[in-house]
Amino acid sequence: MDRITKALGMSLIAAALAAPVWAATPIDEKRPLEADGRVSVNNLAGVIEVSGWDRNEVAISGQLGSDVEKLEISGDARSLVVRVRYPNKLKGGIEESELRLQVPKAAVLALEAVSADVRVNGTRGPLTANSVSGDVEARVDSEVVSLNSVSGDVVLEAPARDAKLQSVSGDIRARGLQGTVEAETVSGDLQLSGRAFRSIAAQSVSGDLVLDLGLDAAAVLRAETLSGEIRARLAQAPDAVVSLKTFSGELSGDYAGASAGIREIEKTVGAGSGRIELNSFSGDIYLGK
Repeated sequence: MDRITKALGMSLIAAALAAPVWAATPIDEKRPLEADGRVSVNNLAGVIEVSGWDRNEVAISGQLGSDVEKLEISGDARSLVVRVRYPNKLKGGIEESELRLQVPKAAVLALEAVSADVRVNGTRGPLTANSVSGDVEARVDSEVVSLNSVSGDVVLEAPARDAKLQSVSGDIRARGLQGTVEAETVSGDLQLSGRAFRSIAAQSVSGDLVLDLGLDAAAVLRAETLSGEIRARLAQAPDAVVSLKTFSGELSGDYAGASAGIREIEKTVGAGSGRIELNSFSGDIYLGK
């Protein structure tokens, strides 16, 4: 019995000593980067988290999955590329890797993921972030933003003057925007709020569109959904030609002037220098304060 107990104890010790070999690998890397330099990040699974700071360098922390071949860092102080490199042939599922980067606030960001979430906070440079099955969230001061996810949600809080937002089966929520916005989702809902818009194009197939907007005098607002509803609330009376169309839904609101059974309206509000077009096939449309 003593021999068995001793052998069992030695086996447990050996297993404990061997465990770190298979455990996740911690990351602690730093590279110089110009204040407005470019950072490209690629991570297959896990998370990409980026935050801005006031240093001209990039700090990378987190951990690599046990099946990762290496963390590949290339480029120079003008343009840096960070990539989680996997072996050509993987056995079984992919272990998640967590990448956390601190970058100069004005850096240009290009972030790519597959089954990883992407989160960005406190930067002000141009931002592009894409994920296939993860959520994409950005709370930034950037003026140019492009966010895309196939099956995840897209969340943006920014004073962006040029924003492009896309999701297939996820929801889109954006606030604080201005200028020009293009937002599109297939089966998710879309919520958009902001002021001083010049151009808005919002589309959904089966999701609802909820718009809380302030429009410039000559702004163009186009929103379209197939089976969802459109609710557009304006901060002030529009100065536009207003066109509302639905096949089987109802029209209503302060600026609609609709009556029961009316499915199409076109009218001029104010000087009519802008244009508002809201279309839904089977959903209701509201345009008001």
